[in-house]
Amino acid sequence: MQPTVTTDRASQLRREGKYDEALQVIDELLKTQPDSYLAYYEKAVSLHKLGKNDEALEASKKCISLNEKYVKGLAFHAKLLRLASKLDEALTYADKALALDSKNAYAWDVKGSIQLSLNKIDEAIKCFTESNKIDPTYIAGFIDIAKHFKTQRKFDEALQYIDKALKGYPNHFYALKANQKY
Repeated sequence: MQPTVTTDRASQLRREGKYDEALQVIDELLKTQPDSYLAYYEKAVSLHKLGKNDEALEASKKCISLNEKYVKGLAFHAKLLRLASKLDEALTYADKALALDSKNAYAWDVKGSIQLSLNKIDEAIKCFTESNKIDPTYIAGFIDIAKHFKTQRKFDEALQYIDKALKGYPNHFYALKANQKY
């Protein structure tokens, strides 16, 4: 008997950095389960990791069309829209994700990145702070804010956000590296 193909296997391969293999597993799964929103989510993430963001955006669009209440899918779709510079649309999807689950750290992090892209620094900081409050390992937003302040030569503000990042995740490589640059 053939083992059942699941999104778990694709997710495991993706976490191992085997994106092409993950996509093969997903394609097999979609032959028998063409309405699997989880398969389309895994496909979108793997394609994104391979730098195929246009294809990833299509897969994420299919994911959320199959399950419009899948918070992780909505937030990831928002992230891909931000990368495609479709910031207003990205913000709409981030807000949809948060309307469904206001305690989703990933969705807050994505919304913060969108706000930062829109140069709405105060809003970005609020979002990143909320994300970090929910899950202290979400510190990338603080590092991004620090980089923003650094480009403006506001080093004290930059260091403040590096310190917040290190407080949440003391051994995080990028936070430690960024701290050395100030």
